[in-house]
Amino acid sequence: MNDDPPKAAHAKAAKRVSGKPVAILVAAVLVIGAVTAVTLWFRGRVPSGPISTIVGIDADRAALLRQGFEERGYTHLVVWVRDGGQRWSEALFGVQSPPSLAVLDGRVLARVTEARGNPSLHAFDIETGEFLWRGPYPHPERTRVPFDGPTLHVAGGVAFEVIGGDPIEVLVVDSAGALVATQTFPRGSGEVDAFVRGEQLLLNTGSGWIEIDTTGDTRPSSELPRPTTMTADPGETCEPSRVGDRIWSCRGDEVVAR
Repeated sequence: MNDDPPKAAHAKAAKRVSGKPVAILVAAVLVIGAVTAVTLWFRGRVPSGPISTIVGIDADRAALLRQGFEERGYTHLVVWVRDGGQRWSEALFGVQSPPSLAVLDGRVLARVTEARGNPSLHAFDIETGEFLWRGPYPHPERTRVPFDGPTLHVAGGVAFEVIGGDPIEVLVVDSAGALVATQTFPRGSGEVDAFVRGEQLLLNTGSGWIEIDTTGDTRPSSELPRPTTMTADPGETCEPSRVGDRIWSCRGDEVVAR
């Protein structure tokens, strides 16, 4: 008779990993998965409110601002693809009036109002929607009188941000968000306006025209006729934006590409 003990009795029991470490690992995995799912769900949702402004990126894409869902009343910055709908959407705490967008060197620029009420210029990557930089704040002591004309312009590789008030303030910002120059002008009693011609911003301060170049240098200018603006088709509610032969506009909450 074989009295040797069973081999199992001599084998060392495999060490089990259990208890608190396993629970922590499982909880961490679940939390990461839940956060990722919620983030993707929110980014994938398509805001469906009315569009306030639109600017063409190229013949197939446009950037726009539109009201989103009921959550906290955010405005959404959206890049829209003509044949594919929303590429990405980013919720903004608030936008300045009038709503303004521009495209500069692969970035979408938006004039926003931050959570503490500070006006600022924000830049987002056109392809991904990644937040890239926050521009300089305007002078805090300026009287805030709305500027009636367009407020965000691009020319010569810089952005001109025209800020209403008395005095009128113009910030020249490069594509990395650095302040190139700032200029202020007393506000006159007449109409104000601004538009780009070549690589200069032409600004009507209400008392005369000023030319501002990409370095911020200025000189008085004789009154120049404003470029012919495109007329919106019947029913369109956005000022049209032209890129080459493509015209982007909107009709309520609908993107129009013609």
